[in-house]
Amino acid sequence: MAQFSNADEIAARIQKLFEPGGEGYEALVGALNQACIGVEGAAKRGAPARTGNLRNSITHKVEEGEMTGHVFTSVPYAPYVEIGTGIYSSQGDGRKTPWVYVDPATGEKVFTRGSHPHPYMKPAVDNNISAIEKCFEGII
Repeated sequence: MAQFSNADEIAARIQKLFEPGGEGYEALVGALNQACIGVEGAAKRGAPARTGNLRNSITHKVEEGEMTGHVFTSVPYAPYVEIGTGIYSSQGDGRKTPWVYVDPATGEKVFTRGSHPHPYMKPAVDNNISAIEKCFEGII
């Protein structure tokens, strides 16, 4: 393993390179944005589309100060689509017994044990790791 006597100096130079105004800052922001766009597209392609509302709501945001990227949706039912509900929840924490609810669209009572998961966000990341890494090639 290589050892550097000036590791602190190297770390400071790298940090300066990628801070706002640094030579690599814009390239890093661009790479992060491209990675988010790729994941967003994959999530949209993978999301079920009964009405298209969920797919249309998927978007991304890059927070430059923290150098983080977020791919998200503001639709309140999105987590239930991703992980499922009731006895079918992929996290195993759904309701264990059947329940009845009134469908707001029809006013009819519906008996259910839950809904199966339809993951779209996690696979959008997991299946695109190499594409995400490629966005950052030559920058870091």
